[in-house]
Amino acid sequence: MANYRHAGFWVRLGSYVIDSLLVFMPFWLAAVLVFDTTEIQQVPALYIPYVFISTLYFIAMPLTSYQATLGKVVFGLKITNGHYTKLSIGQAIGRYFAQMLSYVLLFAGFIMIGLTKNKTGLHDKLAKTYVVYKD
Repeated sequence: MANYRHAGFWVRLGSYVIDSLLVFMPFWLAAVLVFDTTEIQQVPALYIPYVFISTLYFIAMPLTSYQATLGKVVFGLKITNGHYTKLSIGQAIGRYFAQMLSYVLLFAGFIMIGLTKNKTGLHDKLAKTYVVYKD
């Protein structure tokens, strides 16, 4: 096993902010410009595609050659499995939906990233994944 440097809480939070803005902003701008509201959840024509596209983005991007979302690419990170290789589609799906559990647990699963040895959140532990710096 190669020596990988695991990514901590703050860099992962920064990457998530970038990803959220990349996915959310086009829908928010459409809500403001077309529907004269800042609440996309009030516009089913936007909200349903937003949920679909954001889900697809967070599941599909780790399966690309980047092994990361664009936010993680900015910080030089990638998502790996327990063997430090590319995720399976099942792991990518499981990892995404396991994040919902962290939201329900008042973000405790995300806070774990700053407290665990390999900087793994609850979703990482459940999906057997790591977020590491690229070589």
